[in-house]
Amino acid sequence: MKLISILINLFLVFTLAGCNGGEGSLFDAKSSTDYQGNFEGCTTGEAIDSTQIKVNFAWPPEALSMSIYRNGALVATFTDKDTTSFIDAGLQEGASYRYRCDAEINGILKQGSRTL
Repeated sequence: MKLISILINLFLVFTLAGCNGGEGSLFDAKSSTDYQGNFEGCTTGEAIDSTQIKVNFAWPPEALSMSIYRNGALVATFTDKDTTSFIDAGLQEGASYRYRCDAEINGILKQGSRTL
């Protein structure tokens, strides 16, 4: 049985029993001085199986693109605002993964208020 524990504070942390465990590192924030609003970014995540995680995200209205990072490395970028989730496949069972969702606003990446 796969278990997802989500700690909601400033960060949401995945613990997938039998799949992925442990804690990841925090990400450096890239922020915009031009954009004063706040957006959630990554909203929820769920284990599909022991090698796939689905990351759901929310777009701020002004965004031109949304970039998804796994453990600090860019894994996907979307420009279609109808896209609100990403399935990360080929993951290693027992490894830890952290996700950050950044939006491009006025040419600058703005980090969402939640990291998975």
